[in-house]
This record gives sequence, structure tokens and C-alpha cells, in this order.
Amino acid sequence: MLAIIPLGSWYYLKKGLDYRKNALTLLSGTDSIYDYCGTIDVKRGETIILADLGDDTEKRDFLKELMSEFDDIPNFYSLVVGDFPKKIATENPELFRYQNRSQACNYAFKELSIIDTSGIVRRTYPATEEGFVELVEHLSIVIPAPEERDIKFKEYEEK
Repeated sequence: MLAIIPLGSWYYLKKGLDYRKNALTLLSGTDSIYDYCGTIDVKRGETIILADLGDDTEKRDFLKELMSEFDDIPNFYSLVVGDFPKKIATENPELFRYQNRSQACNYAFKELSIIDTSGIVRRTYPATEEGFVELVEHLSIVIPAPEERDIKFKEYEEK
């Protein structure tokens, strides 16, 4: 018992560390979105899922469901590129931004891309079920951790 529990814990933690190292290697993007397009609606300090899903409503609905899970994360948006009717282009402005293809330039990425807070394209994904699953796994690494509040000590005056 004294040997099995520590070895099991070590193995479990080692697998997690290896997974994280592999994911960080996959997410080591070097291309800036601003090098490809200066008019795209991506601001520094925001984490963006750049999506070019065309007219596929099933993929857009899946993206809406995904973004609703992250609605409490500050500065996290999805920028949907395409030509949309006004009705679609104005829904959920707190989670989605819409930009026409002509305004967003031509970029050389796939259907889904993660852009970090400094504008680096971390990874691109196809808009398939496997692509969405991998995107969700990698979002936990790319989204910045929330700032923890400092503990404030109350100072008492001596009488």
C-alpha cells in the first residue's frame, strides 16, 4: 500500500504534465493576425475564436452553444467572419462579433482559429466534431486565469 498509492499518484500526475506539455507545443503559434490583416476586429487583451463557418447553421449553432458555456469569462469573444443578414449579425453582442469578409481581409486560416490576448494565432482547427473537441480542450490553456483578489488586512488603531 505504501508503494502503490505514491506510484499511482506519480503516474497520474506525470500523464497530466505530459498532456499539458504536448498541448503547449501544439499551441505555440508565431503568426500575428495583424500581419495578415490590419482591419480585422481583434483587439489586444482579448481572447478570440475566429470562425469562418459559411452558411452552415449546424456549426454556427454548435459555436453558440460553446460560447454560452464561456459567457462569464471577461474579454473572450467569437469573431464570426462571413456575409450575414442583419438579424444574425446583431444577436449576442456580448459573446459574438460579426465582420464581413470584405472588411476582414483574406486570411490563410482554417474554419476555426484561437487568437490569444497578444494577437497571436495559436492554432487552427477544422469545423468538425473533432476540431471543436480539440478547440475546447485547448481553450483551458489559452484563456488567461482570472486575477485573484488580494487579501486585505484590517488595521486596528490602538487606544
